[in-house]
Amino acid sequence: MNKFFAAFIALILFINIDAQEKKILTIEEAIRLGFQHNSNIKNSQFRMETSKSSLLSARSDLYPTITGNASWDWSRSDF
Repeated sequence: MNKFFAAFIALILFINIDAQEKKILTIEEAIRLGFQHNSNIKNSQFRMETSKSSLLSARSDLYPTITGNASWDWSRSDF
């Protein structure tokens, strides 16, 4: 039992099991992946989108508003 346990532990220690495939990245790929997963950049992009929508809302307030209202009333009165 002890020999089996020792062999099992030795087998686990000496076998290199890769869970993921190793890939060598170029500098361009590393920079691109860094930009994609950077939380500061994601927050900045979100703030830019909200600023764009605020700018669009502010511009729409400058446009003139055209409204229309009409009414008509008729009543018959006999004297």
